[in-house]
Amino acid sequence: MINFTEQHKTELQQLVFDAVSKRWQVQNSMGMTFDIMDIFHTCTIQTLRNMRKELTNKLNTFEDDEWSDKSVQDDEKIAYYNMSIKLINLVIGYRLWKQEQYELESKKAALELKLQLLKEDQKTPEEKIAELEEEISKLELQQ
Repeated sequence: MINFTEQHKTELQQLVFDAVSKRWQVQNSMGMTFDIMDIFHTCTIQTLRNMRKELTNKLNTFEDDEWSDKSVQDDEKIAYYNMSIKLINLVIGYRLWKQEQYELESKKAALELKLQLLKEDQKTPEEKIAELEEEISKLELQQ
């Protein structure tokens, strides 16, 4: 069961807003550039996982000790990678959660239909006749 909370949703909404306002884009290893719409609607979960892995690897290449000469540009790249990793991770969680919700709704609808059919099979002929007469009387009142 995917645990995508309201806090995750709020955080995702904020990151998406930031991504749209900053015209955020991420490039995969094959050189393709994706924006936030692509992340939500075009990319597969596996593609997103690969992007997250690539961004994590890029982030890990930066020196993180206090003795390294860091520039402001490096700090901006680190912030970009961190935000991108977080955004992609939340999109993966959201899409998996939505997929799970859809599957649960489909199972529930199938079970409700099965239950309805079983109830219909258990009705006596007199009950069926009464229901049909009631429907006919409703139709006559509408005329």
